[in-house]
Amino acid sequence: MSINWKNIFVFKRESNIYTFSKNPLERKDIVYHIFMPWSSVVDEELMFKVKEAIKINGSSYIPLFEIDGTDFELIDEDIEAFNRQISSQVETHLVLSNFESIHILRIAKIETAENVEKIKNDILPSFKPFLKKSTAFLRVDDLYVYDVNHVASEDNDIIDVLENFVESPQTHNIFQSFKNTLGVSEDISAVHKRWVDINRSLSYDYYIRACELEDNIYQETWPYFSKKTQHDLISSALDRHKGVFHRDIKKWEHLVSSFRSFKNALISELNAVYIRPLINAVVEYDILKEAWDEVQTGVIEKKISKLIGDLLSGEINEVESLEEFLFYIKSAKSFLFSLKNKFTKKIHKEEFLRIENFLIKQESLIESLSCRGLDKKIHSIIEIEDWIEHTNLNISSSSKEIVKDCNLKLSHLLSLMASASYTDNIFFKLIEEKAARGTVQKSFEDEVKNLLRIEVKKVA
Repeated sequence: MSINWKNIFVFKRESNIYTFSKNPLERKDIVYHIFMPWSSVVDEELMFKVKEAIKINGSSYIPLFEIDGTDFELIDEDIEAFNRQISSQVETHLVLSNFESIHILRIAKIETAENVEKIKNDILPSFKPFLKKSTAFLRVDDLYVYDVNHVASEDNDIIDVLENFVESPQTHNIFQSFKNTLGVSEDISAVHKRWVDINRSLSYDYYIRACELEDNIYQETWPYFSKKTQHDLISSALDRHKGVFHRDIKKWEHLVSSFRSFKNALISELNAVYIRPLINAVVEYDILKEAWDEVQTGVIEKKISKLIGDLLSGEINEVESLEEFLFYIKSAKSFLFSLKNKFTKKIHKEEFLRIENFLIKQESLIESLSCRGLDKKIHSIIEIEDWIEHTNLNISSSSKEIVKDCNLKLSHLLSLMASASYTDNIFFKLIEEKAARGTVQKSFEDEVKNLLRIEVKKVA
């Protein structure tokens, strides 16, 4: 695919958000997005100002224009497609790049030129010159920094990243809202966390930790993690390494922060593998929603009915604690069995068979969690969290010797939990469940051989 990256254009990506290999529903969509190049001539700090405007006001307007400042006119067919997506809460992207960085913004609405008067007070001063000459304005309500060229590579890595992004299927939501949630308010940013509210800074340290996790720990499994999980794992690694330069209480605080980020990453992936596929399927398939409405009246534990109801309505975005997740798992086998029976032997309609197969897969996931010992690992992490909370009550008044022992123990546990060890790091088994494939661990000898692949050249 030959692309002129100096021009703005509409592109389509195949979207297969929540399936991976554990969902035989084979529900794939073609989703419209927009790429727009920009130049520092507009404003050297443009992205910082857009991010700040979204953070303060909830959204910001961006006019569509070519890199030379001329108007880009969306055709009616594309406008209709975008409006359909947005009204269905399908994640729709505006990809912005100055070829030193890539920013992805979530499009919340498209305004045309006739509505300029309505939006002129909500547009950044940098975009004021485009008010009279642009024919389309995008209201964006979140921003994610996708990539930054930290190493100033001469090989134009940013173009390679852009090409891969545009041409590859989308398998994760970048933003933390999920499409088609039942009964969600129009202002989804009020319900779900936004990237602009998360303290995510793509510093060089952040970049190095990301590379370390991808190249040395998770290797080819890294792309299977959601952006939220990746961020939390990187944050955990950052805090753990910052702790090296501190001692006593300050070191303890960094280690505790590292643990909490690791736990948040774990909760995010547990939701993605075991809970979110079912919630999305109930939302997307009316026949499955009807079956759930029938089944929930007979659910013995009313708490599980409320939990799933809150997920479906958008009251909560995910199960928010490990204890709550284990409660869900304990109840899931029963209601999944009841749901599956609603479709058993109904072979007169292909959709029924797909849903039955999907529910069978969900049942097997629940059984596998226990068989693979994932529940025991989760219990161990809950024990660590309980110990941290108990220790926090008195550590500030404890002796230096006790603080040192606590730091040594927590540091050691974090090293095991976040290591490349298949036995100790719970994420390897999680990825196997998500991808239905084994994880290959490189030996020490293999890693040494890889050193020869790095060709060190003298720079003139």
